[in-house]
Amino acid sequence: MIPLLDEVDADVKAIGAANYLTIENGRLIGHNNDGKGVVKAIQKQRSLKGEHVVMLGAGGAGRAMAVEIAWAGAAQLTLVTRREAQGREVAERITAVSGVPATWQAWSSPVRVPQGTTLLMNATHLGCAPDLEPVPIDWSSVGPGCLAVDVITNPRITPFLQTAREHGCGVVDGVEMLVQLAMQLFTLWTGVVPEEAVFQRAVAAALGE
Repeated sequence: MIPLLDEVDADVKAIGAANYLTIENGRLIGHNNDGKGVVKAIQKQRSLKGEHVVMLGAGGAGRAMAVEIAWAGAAQLTLVTRREAQGREVAERITAVSGVPATWQAWSSPVRVPQGTTLLMNATHLGCAPDLEPVPIDWSSVGPGCLAVDVITNPRITPFLQTAREHGCGVVDGVEMLVQLAMQLFTLWTGVVPEEAVFQRAVAAALGE
């Protein structure tokens, strides 16, 4: 899509992809807010400043989320992927655009989380319905103060998040990210700041909660 646009914003330049556009004076402007919803969702629980983040997966949306998390003040990011070239490329991009140290770690079964990790994020498809495949984490390596974040929206509480809760971790689910993302898009397209409670009720009704 990028070659067809007249202009792109700073997010697109940093991430290398656009996921929505606006029209300004007849010009097509590309934007990317894939990572902004997750940042807002996490910030409802705590600041990202100084966080030591481990992200499982670094695909298109994961790349955007990692960049936004770095911009929000994370101190360190570790990307755990099966494909080394992909993981190293994204890690290098994060450091280049944010100055935040980012490293690659090979995927293993189970994944052992580096000591000092304060935020553990699943940015893979694992845990999505109907398969509900568990994320292979060595939970003995995860500290009780760690915040677990999952991008999966169905189910809201994935096996990954359920296990995290059982180990004393706080959790942020993918539905909360979706709500925050939708609210941002609503404002960008209408100029109106919506009431979060309205979006939360709509999502809960759609999910039958």
